[in-house]
Amino acid sequence: MPLSHYEEADPRSSPERAASRLRNAHDRIHTLFAGIPTTNVCDVGTGEGTFLAALKEEGGDGVGIEPGLRYREEAARMGVRMVGETFKDVPRAVREEGVQTLTLFHVIEHIERPDEMLRLFFDALPPGGRVIIETPNMSSPVLKAANYQDPLIYPEHLYYFNEDNLHRLLENVGFRVSAGGRRDFDQYNMPIRQSLLRLFGSSYGTAVPTVPAKREASWRSALRSRLSRRVIATGRLNYMWFVAQK
Repeated sequence: MPLSHYEEADPRSSPERAASRLRNAHDRIHTLFAGIPTTNVCDVGTGEGTFLAALKEEGGDGVGIEPGLRYREEAARMGVRMVGETFKDVPRAVREEGVQTLTLFHVIEHIERPDEMLRLFFDALPPGGRVIIETPNMSSPVLKAANYQDPLIYPEHLYYFNEDNLHRLLENVGFRVSAGGRRDFDQYNMPIRQSLLRLFGSSYGTAVPTVPAKREASWRSALRSRLSRRVIATGRLNYMWFVAQK
C-alpha cells in the first residue's frame, strides 16, 4: 500500500466502536504495562489517539506518531500531542521528548521492512529503553480453525508473525524479550456468539437463547462477561504481545 493510503484514511466510527476501543486501550495498559512506567511513551501508529488518551487517564503521558492527517486531527481534538508522521521520526522523538518506551499496536505487520524499523528503534532508544508490540498471532487456534478467513487478514498487512518468529526477530535485532502473552480486542466484552464459537466450535455459534426484552441487557452483559473470561482462560485469542528491552 502507498503511504497515501494511510494519509487519507478516515477515523470515523460509531459511538459503540469508540467505547470498545477505549476499553481495549485501558486493558492494554493494565496487561502490557505491568511493572513498566507509563511515562515517556511514544505510540507509533497512534491512529485517532485513543491509547494515549487512555494512558493519560491512567496517570501516564506520551506522544504520538501517525501518517493519517484526519487521524492526527482527531488525536489533537482528544488532547494528544503528535510529534511525527512515520516511524522514521522515532529517533527525533526519542532525542527531543525523552522517550523511553515505544508502543506499536498492529503496526509491524504493515511495514515493508520490519527488521530495518526495529533496528532503527534499537539504535535510537537509550539503554533500558523498550518496545511493546502487539500484532495478530498466526499460531492462534481460532485463525487456524478458520483457515485464516478472518477480518484480521486484509491487504494492508504485508507480513504475519507467530510467537516464535517475532521473538527471534526482536532478539536478532538486539532486544531482550522480557515479557509476552496473548490477548484480543476488547477481550472482556467479546460478542456472545464469538465466545461460543471459540469455546465450542461452529455448531454452537447460534446457540444463544432468547429472553424477555426487559431482562435482555443485564442477562447478555453477565453472560458476555462470563464467556469472555472463559475464552481468555483457554488462550483462544488472536493477538500476541511482547515487551522487549534494549
